[in-house]
Amino acid sequence: MSGVAELDPWKLTSYLPREATPVEVGLLPLNSETFTGLLGLGWIMLYTLGYVQRQNLASRNTPVLKSLLVAGIFSLGFTMATQWVGHATYDYLRPNGEQTEPAQAQKSPPSKQHTRAHRGNVFLFMALVAVLIVGGGYAFTAMHDLNLFLHMLGFTFGVGLTAEFGKLIAASLLLSPTLALTKSRRSLLPFILTGLGFGIGEALFYFRDYAGTETAWLAYWLRGTWSVLLHISWCTISGYVILKYNDHVPEPAALINVFQEVFWGMVIAMLPAAILHGVHDALLAHDEVGYAVLFGLLSMGLGWEAARRFKKLPRPKPEPVTA
Repeated sequence: MSGVAELDPWKLTSYLPREATPVEVGLLPLNSETFTGLLGLGWIMLYTLGYVQRQNLASRNTPVLKSLLVAGIFSLGFTMATQWVGHATYDYLRPNGEQTEPAQAQKSPPSKQHTRAHRGNVFLFMALVAVLIVGGGYAFTAMHDLNLFLHMLGFTFGVGLTAEFGKLIAASLLLSPTLALTKSRRSLLPFILTGLGFGIGEALFYFRDYAGTETAWLAYWLRGTWSVLLHISWCTISGYVILKYNDHVPEPAALINVFQEVFWGMVIAMLPAAILHGVHDALLAHDEVGYAVLFGLLSMGLGWEAARRFKKLPRPKPEPVTA
């Protein structure tokens, strides 16, 4: 496979892009590489929706495609927001004149002076705890001189925990009474659709990002297949843990109030998937492709087992009615 030699493992991670490419919204280029990625996305989408039907996870009146669209749109917005904050934080933390790709001979761009307004915006975002985790985590994942352990921490908390928390919000949105998409609050369906929607939305974002760089077609294909399957697996794992130790998925409002006990329970429930996500991405970033594949296969195996075991979970006993 000649494409393997051209593949940069950094391309398969949910990270701050190494190249100085813009993150503004633009049109998706229709070239052969993008077409390859879209074929992969279509195949994974059909396979996942077929699995949902075969396992009878969705009732006949469940708007599966509408739910998938909601999750995909949320994923695009979430990815763009975190990438924008990550870029702003990284630009502030990176010393002037540091090259973004030291391994390749490039002309270093002229160092730009940070305006007072720019610094003020960065400090404003970094004042918020959530944005600090997102921006700081993404920024540290892009600092290439860190060792593997520090990158594992950076990817786990800056990428893994952030992405899995975003998926939880999306899953709770699918269960929102206002949207009336999936009514069963004790089902893995919202998590499977959220993982698929997140994978599709993120892939479309990165396809556009890849267009400004010399990225092999294999990266597009793996982003549209391997990465999407991982997102589904990680989200399914989180859903299994949440539903195993809770009666149902919490309402969206419960996720906003950080003082409610259920919030911290959700964070703990997301840790296994976040760690798998972070370690996988960090291994890829350090060219440990073999170990990254093992962690990916482990994630998919755990996700498959979670979906299989979920059918055996006992239903919560109804509350006794007191007169």
